[in-house]
Formats: sequence, structure tokens, C-alpha cells
Amino acid sequence: MSNTSRDMLQRFSFDNTDIRGEITHLQDSYREVLRRHQYPPRIAVAVGELMAATALLSASLKFAGRLTLQMRLPGNVTLLQAETNEKGQLRAIARYDESAGDSELRFDDGQLVITIEPEQGQRYQGIVSINGGNIAQALEEYFTQSEQLGSHFWLACDGQTAAALMLQKMPTPAGQVTDTDAWDRVSHLASTIRNDELLGLDAATVLHRLFHEEQTRIYPASELSFFCTCSKPRIANALHQTDSGEVLLVVGLEKRDNTPQLRFAVQDTGENMPEEARDSLLNSDFKVTRFLDRSDTDGKLPLVITRQLIGMMHGQIGIKASGEQGNTVWFTLPATHLDNPAEEASAEGRSLVDRSI
Repeated sequence: MSNTSRDMLQRFSFDNTDIRGEITHLQDSYREVLRRHQYPPRIAVAVGELMAATALLSASLKFAGRLTLQMRLPGNVTLLQAETNEKGQLRAIARYDESAGDSELRFDDGQLVITIEPEQGQRYQGIVSINGGNIAQALEEYFTQSEQLGSHFWLACDGQTAAALMLQKMPTPAGQVTDTDAWDRVSHLASTIRNDELLGLDAATVLHRLFHEEQTRIYPASELSFFCTCSKPRIANALHQTDSGEVLLVVGLEKRDNTPQLRFAVQDTGENMPEEARDSLLNSDFKVTRFLDRSDTDGKLPLVITRQLIGMMHGQIGIKASGEQGNTVWFTLPATHLDNPAEEASAEGRSLVDRSI
């Protein structure tokens, strides 16, 4: 076993078939989640399986954006969520009754929500039932029902490492001749994998052991990593608007029009901000010299100030609803300002100097 990071996603396919597959291993990113949260064993294993499943689906992100898997459950385990982006950066969180002992924690039947949010374009969300916390079974049902793709998932986690294997039967192009028995044969071979093999062997060894009699085509592997930059003051402020649930904060460096910029996003699960309120905060003409006296900001003065400051720094800001519940506030700032001397403030910017806000 290599001493290098095993956080990776390996894609593969079988020649003369319409079958593709993926295998993933998570160690560093998974352990970083556990280091930050210290979940009880039952929660830790479920979080690892959900992260591994999310890593498998990350290959579907061909654009800048994020993909989220969220388990919404009744009972004393109410939420498990894992998220990834097009760079293979992962994070996860769980919500449960911390007063319950590990043996008392249960995964009641609920929903698995799959959300894809491109930075530009339409948001997509699919929902499928999940029984007893069985993520693999729920994903198989989702792809069969919603995507009409035959799929098999194998998930494993031992509290230190998480791993997953996926097979999918893609649509056969018209006129293409394929091995009609391949799906049943390959699925049977994959079903012989043991958890200890999936967790302890590298991808190449697993694929050779399972499919050495098949014509397997292996593609370059993609690296995966943990990514979450948290700020206690920001989270405390967001929690002020969130009676229950969680608040997620992500900071990333991206490039637009060959210009590096920092992107910040804060998502909560509180009450949705009405569309009219979002539009007012983003588009209304708040004059800097007067907006502190306004009474129609509905308690959102920090966002109003943030919008003004971000505009002064040549950034952008946006607010969107996160499904049926919650909001996401994002903003970008040119990264060049981190290294270059600050430009002379505009007249609007100078009007904030020595103001108590």
C-alpha cells in the first residue's frame, strides 16, 4: 500500500459493453471530518459511507458547481449531509441527538435528497426514499427510477477509511453491438467484493481481482480532498437566523476571465428569505449616507453593509433559496487585492470612514 494520499476517484469501463464504473477511497478527507466533529461510531460510519457515495457522484460534475447528498430522517438521527464540487473537494456534517448513546442512535426511514447546483444555470433536485439508512439501495432506486440507468453501489467504512464501488449500465447507442450478457456477469463479479478488500486494497488491485477476465479500460484517477474553511463569528451570526439545523461555510479560490478571485458561500437551513426581500437587498438603491437611517431593511442590515463593502472592492454578491428551507449567501472578491496595494477609495467608500456601523 502506498504512503501517498489514498483520497482518489478511479473511473473505468469495459470494452464492447455499455457499462462504466467508479471506485473511490477516502482517508485524509474522511479523517479530517471526524477530527472536527468527533461523531459516535454509528454516525461516523454513516458519514463515511455518505462521503464515499458523494465522491462517486462527483464525476458527474462537468461544470463549476456543487453536488450534495442529504439524508433527512425522523427520530434521533435527523440529518446527514455530504457535499462535493467539480474539484473533488469534500465535506460532511451530521445532526443527531447528542444525548443518546451510540447503541440508541437509529436511522429511521426517510428521504435521500440529491441536489446539483451549478454556479451558472438551473438547480436540480431529486428525492428518493431511504430505508434503514441504506444509502446504496436508495441510490440504486434513484438511478433506476429517475435516470433509467441500471446501477449497483457497494459502500464500506470502518471508522478510519471509507470506500465505494459503483457500476452503471449506460444507454446503448442505436446500431451498436454490445455484449448482452456483460451486465449480469460483471454485476455478479462485483458482488463478490468484501468490505475489507474494498477498504484495504488500492483501486488497481480491486479491479484486477474482480475483473481480470474482462477487457477493463482504466482512466486517469482524480484526486479528492477535504475542504471547509469555517469562521466562528460568521457561523454565530448565521445561527442567529437559524433556530435549528446547520450552517455551512465554504471559501474557495477560482479564476474568471483569467482573473483569480475568492468565492465565499454561507448556507443555512433556516427560514427561506422571501424573493422580494432578496431582490430588495441586492438591487435597491441604498445610498451610503442614508441607508443607516432606513427602517425597511427588515433586520438584514449586516447584509446591506456587506453588499456595499463588496461593491467597493469590485466584488459580486448573490442570495438564493436552498430548496424548500434555507438560504445561500455568496460573494466573490478579486484575489489580486490580497497582494496589491489598495486602490484609492471611491467617494462612496470614503463616506464610510470613521462611521460607526
